Amino acid sequence: MEKTNNLEKSFEPSSKVWSFNTELNLPLESSKRKKDATHFLFDLKDTGARFKESISELTISIAQNNPSIKRDEIKSIINSIKAIKQISKKDCILSTFNGRVLEIGMVIDKYVDPSGSNISFDVKWLANVSSENYTIHQKDNQKFQRLEPINIYAVTGESGTNLERSLANMGLDLQDNFIHEQVEYSEKLELVNLEAQKEEKGGLAEIFFATNRAKLKNSEIHYDKVLGNELIYGICQVSIPRGHVQGNLERPKKYWFYEFSENENEHITLKKVEEKKPEDFDKQLTEWIAISNEKAALIFIPGFNTTFEEAARRTGQLAWDIPFDGPTGFFSWPSSGSLKSYSADEEKSESSAPDFSKFLMQIINNTGVERLHIIAHSMGSRVLSFSLSQLVHESEFQKKAHIIQQLVLGAPDIDQEKFKKTILPHITSIGLSRTLYSSDKDMAMIMSHTLRGGRPRLGEAGASIFVEHGIDTIEVSNMPSRNINHNYIFETKELLIDLFYLLSKNMKPSERRLKAVPKGKLNYWLFAK
Repeated sequence: MEKTNNLEKSFEPSSKVWSFNTELNLPLESSKRKKDATHFLFDLKDTGARFKESISELTISIAQNNPSIKRDEIKSIINSIKAIKQISKKDCILSTFNGRVLEIGMVIDKYVDPSGSNISFDVKWLANVSSENYTIHQKDNQKFQRLEPINIYAVTGESGTNLERSLANMGLDLQDNFIHEQVEYSEKLELVNLEAQKEEKGGLAEIFFATNRAKLKNSEIHYDKVLGNELIYGICQVSIPRGHVQGNLERPKKYWFYEFSENENEHITLKKVEEKKPEDFDKQLTEWIAISNEKAALIFIPGFNTTFEEAARRTGQLAWDIPFDGPTGFFSWPSSGSLKSYSADEEKSESSAPDFSKFLMQIINNTGVERLHIIAHSMGSRVLSFSLSQLVHESEFQKKAHIIQQLVLGAPDIDQEKFKKTILPHITSIGLSRTLYSSDKDMAMIMSHTLRGGRPRLGEAGASIFVEHGIDTIEVSNMPSRNINHNYIFETKELLIDLFYLLSKNMKPSERRLKAVPKGKLNYWLFAK
């Protein structure tokens, strides 16, 4: 979003300052924008309550309309209503994600339905502040207030079922309904720095892995660029430096063939690689998944020109930058880690599909995972696609295929026609959804397209962008990236946020602030700027 030309780098709201955390998915938000404003609607008709009622009247109305709801849930709804009623014109609205303020907005209109069943207001977004140093000034009597979702659980019984159905019809998840005021205020907050509320402290990311690379001994490089005779399992520790920037893979500078030494205080570094016996690996991963609220896990499959060490560091960055509830790991197939070995990597990626299938089934069968997501990048999409197109015919996999929730193909280097005819028909039954990220600025896709005599690649956009039933195509050509624009799914803040919404909330493209673009009878999606 472009910054308003006359916007000062400080903003003084006339009334209250509210913030909501976008990683919690503020409910009832309409994705429709009025020019540069977002319309928020809070509708209480299915609770039996009215905004204009007193506290005692609210309690009676909600209890009578939903007799199965518990007392503490009624109290939470009432607190939500009290907070919503306080929002007024010229209030400041802050949109935050992962500890960073993304947008500053101001309430420009508020509407109360005559029946009192709903309140809505429009927020004008003043600036995208992710890379700016904005401040917000408050008066002594102002409170810094946070909006968060609360839980409403529809219980057994006819009224509970009706409430559940009504909320579902409104597009709501029963885990994220309404909002309430979190009493955590600074009574005399004169100045709040919004650029990054606190510096990234860094830390240690523990990730799991499996590899079908041959093992090397007495070497700083753990595994070779050739296929091994067995599948190796283990755990890695990746150090994230203090001051890490979301989307960055901080590494030493290179000049020609010389690379400066890495520094743990400045760079993302691979601290430890510990191999595990299959049974010990299962036990470790089972323990990690057990403490996840969603009993979830995420697997990353890197692309070509990626060594084992590079894949580990990239996975550590992903695990850190996407606040995913569950363990994150990777499958390292024997890419040569060299641009000139493109053709060899292509063959090895397809040969690695059976080993990835074995790894996938081991996690599904032995760890208690209930929700499994897979992100494949570049040529790693071949590993995933050929693996799933074979597994889908096996009865053991069919019984547990529902565990796989989201399949993500980022910049996939696959022939479009081959994918459409031999892969997509087999994988449309796998996962809640399948997502394709593509770009017309991806130099790797342009090179691959040229080398193959002009046959379109799945990861390219432009006139030949791939749009078909069974997969959500998201074009990212208007998003910034680096170098050859091939690693955009790791390097772009907007895409990392989009991945969070997809993996953690199972949100559809229409719910993720993406713009629908028609192609034939279908749509693909574009990041709105």
